[in-house]
Amino acid sequence: MSAAGVIFSPIAGYLLDVIGSFWTNIITNLFGLLQMLLLLVPPSETHMMESFVIYGFFRSFLYPCFFSDLATSIGFQHFGVISGLVVAISGFIFLVLVPLLSNFAIGTCHDSIRVQDGCSRGNWNEVHFMQIFSLILLILMEVMHREMNRSSPSTGLKTKQADDRKDGQENYGSVQGAELVTVEHSIV
Repeated sequence: MSAAGVIFSPIAGYLLDVIGSFWTNIITNLFGLLQMLLLLVPPSETHMMESFVIYGFFRSFLYPCFFSDLATSIGFQHFGVISGLVVAISGFIFLVLVPLLSNFAIGTCHDSIRVQDGCSRGNWNEVHFMQIFSLILLILMEVMHREMNRSSPSTGLKTKQADDRKDGQENYGSVQGAELVTVEHSIV
């Protein structure tokens, strides 16, 4: 189910184009919150299946939103190197955190043939609450970033590009200090 979620990535890309990164990022975080909330309700096979489907939506939206925001923040001049570094760093952090969180969260019931009263069910709710907290922080950061951009005038290249923009096009800093040039094609 998680891998099948990639079919929803084009929807995330469409929403990025139509409603913008702010609302698409909010929707992405809301998918993450919904998935965590489904894991906090009393466990059932139905809730687990729903949670995996919502997680598929979350992941499908997360990557397009992240790389779109990365491109609009830094431009395309060093996009490959920076995106590669970000993925490598996050992978390294994941490799370090998984064993630590696993020892904290898993419990011992999986070691038993059947769940007995003496086994530990782990600390999954605490992990889910930490994830909910971090997703709420991300939503608040998105709102604060938007409000800061509204209240203070932009500076630098992005403002110049907004002034030089033609027909709603923008190059997002991909060509440092250059104006957006429209090229006309003709058939010879």
